[in-house]
Amino acid sequence: MMIYPVPTGNYSRKKKKKRSKLPLIITIVLLFLAVIISYVFFSHNSLFSSKEMTEGEVDFLFFFKEQKEIVFLRTDLDGKISYVISFPSISYEPILAISTDLENPRDIYGSVEKLFGTADMGFYAVVDKSGYEKIVNNAENISKSTQSEDIAKALVATLEEYEIGFFDFLFFSNTGKVKSLVTEDNFDNKSVYRLLHMIKNYAMKFTPLEFLTIEPVKILKYDDNNTTSLERLYMDENGLKNVKEFMEK
Repeated sequence: MMIYPVPTGNYSRKKKKKRSKLPLIITIVLLFLAVIISYVFFSHNSLFSSKEMTEGEVDFLFFFKEQKEIVFLRTDLDGKISYVISFPSISYEPILAISTDLENPRDIYGSVEKLFGTADMGFYAVVDKSGYEKIVNNAENISKSTQSEDIAKALVATLEEYEIGFFDFLFFSNTGKVKSLVTEDNFDNKSVYRLLHMIKNYAMKFTPLEFLTIEPVKILKYDDNNTTSLERLYMDENGLKNVKEFMEK
C-alpha cells in the first residue's frame, strides 16, 4: 500500500478586490457642474455685455392698433432714466411734414425718430385688441380709458409687474410674457430684458406732448378724382422742442 504525502501549501484562490466607482462618479459630477457654471457665466456675460444692455439710448415703440395710440419709451442708461411719451397716431408735425398715421410699426418708428432724434437702437411692436385687454386688466388703479396718457400708464404698470429674478437671464420667463402682449414686433429677449431692467431700477418720466388744437382737424384730400377724409392733430412746435431739450439734458 502506497502512502502519498499530504500537500501542506495554501492553494486557496485570492479574491480580486472590486474597484470603487466613487472616483468616476465624482469626476462626472464635477464635469457636469463645470458645464452648468460655464453655461451660466456665458449666458450672464452674453446678456449684460450685449448692445441691448450697454448702449446709452435704446427706444421702444408700442403702437396700439385698435385705439390708434402710440406709446414711445426712450431708455437712457447714462442718465439712469426712461422717458415715456404718448400721443395719438393721427399726430402731425407741420413744419417738417412728419406724420405718424401709418400702419407699419417700422414706418411709425421712422417718423418718431425724425421727431425725437435717433437712438443707438430701436425696437417696435403692435399691440392688438387682445394685448390691450391684457394690459388694462393687469393695471390696477389705472383708468381704463383710451386716452394716450392712460394707455401709457397702464402699459408701464403692467411692465412693472414683471419681476426679473436673478436667473431670468437664463430662462427669460417674464420677458416672454411681455412678448406675448405684442405682435408684428422686432423685440428679442435681450431688448425686453433691457426695458424691464430700466423700468425696475431707474427713474421714469411721463412727458406729455402739446398740440395746437384740442380736437383733430378734418382734412379733405383730393387725388385722381378721389376724395379722402383725414384727421390730424397738429403738434405744437415749441412744445415738441421743449420735450426734445428735456430728454437731452
